[in-house]
This record gives sequence, structure tokens and C-alpha cells, in this order.
Amino acid sequence: MTVMVEDSPKRRIHDDKILRFLVEGTVSEIGSEFFRALAHNLSEALQTYGAWITEYLPESRRLRALAFWMKDGFLEHYEQAIDGTPCQPVIDTRSRAHFPERLLELYPDDPDLKALGAVSYMGTPLLDADGTLLGYLAVLDNRRMPAEPQLYELFDLFAARAVAELRRLRAEAAVHEREAQLSLLLDTAMDAILVLDGEFRITRLNPRATELFACTEEDLSGECFLDFLSPAAAAKFSRLTRELEARPSERPLWLPEGLEAIRWDKVPIPAEAAISRYLYNGAPFYTVFLRS
Repeated sequence: MTVMVEDSPKRRIHDDKILRFLVEGTVSEIGSEFFRALAHNLSEALQTYGAWITEYLPESRRLRALAFWMKDGFLEHYEQAIDGTPCQPVIDTRSRAHFPERLLELYPDDPDLKALGAVSYMGTPLLDADGTLLGYLAVLDNRRMPAEPQLYELFDLFAARAVAELRRLRAEAAVHEREAQLSLLLDTAMDAILVLDGEFRITRLNPRATELFACTEEDLSGECFLDFLSPAAAAKFSRLTRELEARPSERPLWLPEGLEAIRWDKVPIPAEAAISRYLYNGAPFYTVFLRS
């Protein structure tokens, strides 16, 4: 199939070229390099003067470019207020806007459009599944851009790729935020906290745990927690974890009688304890709280 957009000179866009620009041009990139590749390839594939991907700053009603390709290079650190620009209807209505010609007549006060001699424009919001505005994708040209359903389909393919990467980055940021919150909680906790895998190897611990066991984080990380319990306490701990495995609830099991832990220098430490079990990616983990 060939998509024809009539103009002078004629634009001719082939499916195989679109797929090459869309897939091969971005498959190895992530983050900022992905957006740069996508903007460049979108402009090349649709044969427009420029293309850009931005994030929206709702407090100031401004767009900040993640990647902005214009003619033969990238514009760095580009930011623009949306009011009085063709971007405004896209953001305000959360829907695609297409101005096939006479763009300067519609937006005579936009200095950037004047400087570029802009004639046509198309932009679309990049939305998450819940309707959250993740970003914005647009192309601009100094020629007419007639309305063609197939042109919209091609543009939407690039938009879908941009949405997928923005969602990935959003999920990654959420993970980092939760990790930061967890680290703060662990670091400020008064109790010693250790996270164990299914074989009771210590995968994470807080500063209070190193104080309790009188050693460093490196001394404990990767070691079997049972080696830091007395024989009776180790047997008790193993039995209690089996009980937790049989329970449907993930509520912690509190042990007021505690466990006898053994410090790095072999000094025994009687400590109150609590144990919880949870699954992560199908694998069991345990969180141990100790208070001496």
C-alpha cells in the first residue's frame, strides 16, 4: 500500500519505509535517545519540516521538549507557553488537532510560526490508560498537509510508540519513588530490619541491623540469616516460616518471646521479633524485625 498526500511537490510515503523509521530507528533506544530518534524519524517518514515530543507543565501551561527536530537538527532546551498556539486545542481538548494550511492566518501572534514560515500543523496528546496527559506529539511543515485518513493512521503509529515509552518511564519513576520511600523508612526505623529470600539469605538490611549485629552491611549481605541465630532460635525460625507459608494472610507474626540472635563477635542477643512473608514475582521473601 502507498499513502499519497497530494501537494507540490508530491509527498509519497511507503509502508516499508514507515516501518523502518518506526521500528529500526527506535528499537535500540530508551529514554531521551528514544524520543530524539522518534522525532527525527517521524519528520523524515512524513516528510515534514519538523517534529517534536514534549511534556506538559500544567501549573504554567507550558510545553517542555523531550526532543525537538527542526529541518536538519535538534533544538535544545525548548520550552513554550501553549496559549495562542496550535498546541492549545490539543492540550485543552485532549484530542488531535490538524491545520492543513493557512496556519499563520489562524495564529498570527505566534512568533515561532512566523519565523519558520509555517503553513500546516498536526498534533496529538499522548495519554495514559487512565486519561492522564503524559505528553504531546506534533509535526509542522512549510507546505500544505492535506487531511488524509491514512496519514492520520501513520501519525498515530508514532504516537503509540511515544506513549509506550512514556508509560515505561512513568512506571520506572514510580518504582524509584517507592524505593526511595522504602529506603527512608528502613534507614530511620528504630528496629533492625532484614529482608530475606526464600532460602533465608539476607538481601537487604537497614543501619540498625548492622548496629545490632556489630558488623557492616557487607558482612551480612548475602549471608544466611540462620547463621546469626542460636541453634534453638534457627529451628524455631524455620518452623515459624513454614507456618507463615500455610497462612493465607500476609500479616506479620509477632514473637514476644523473641529470638536469640548471635552478633558478629559471637555474643548472643535476646531480641523480640516479628516475621512477615510476601511474594514478589512469584518468589517468597521474608521481612524480619528485631528489637533488642
